[in-house]
Amino acid sequence: MADARSEQVREWMVRASDDLRAAAAPIDSGITGPSLFHCQQAGEKAIKALLVWHDVPFGKTHDLVALIDNGSRIVPELAGWTRAAAILTPLASLFRYPGADLEPGRDDAESAMGHARGIYGFVLSQLPGEARP
Repeated sequence: MADARSEQVREWMVRASDDLRAAAAPIDSGITGPSLFHCQQAGEKAIKALLVWHDVPFGKTHDLVALIDNGSRIVPELAGWTRAAAILTPLASLFRYPGADLEPGRDDAESAMGHARGIYGFVLSQLPGEARP
C-alpha cells in the first residue's frame, strides 16, 4: 500500500498529465493561447511533484525557475531544465488576458509542449514506481 507522500506525488503527476492532454487539444484546433497555459501548468505541477517527493518546501509560486532552483539542491540534474522553465514560466498568464501583443503560433505551442513533456518525463524518471501515476 502506498504511503501518503506517494499518493500526493501521484496526484500532482496525474494533474500534470491532464494538463499535457489539455494542451494538445487546442494546438490541434488552432487555438494556441490556452495550450501554452496548460504547458506551463504541466511543468509546474511535475516539478512540484518532485519537490514533494523530496520534502522540499516551495510555497505558493508559479515560477518554474524558482522551483527548479529550490529542487536542484536535492536533485542537481533538475538544473538542466532551467532554460525550459524560463520559457514556460511567463506562459501562465501571457496569453490568457486581453492586451497580449501577439497570438502565439502553432510552432510556439509545439515548442512549449516539448518543454513541458521534457520536464514531465524527467520528473517521472526520478520517481519510484509507487509515486508514479
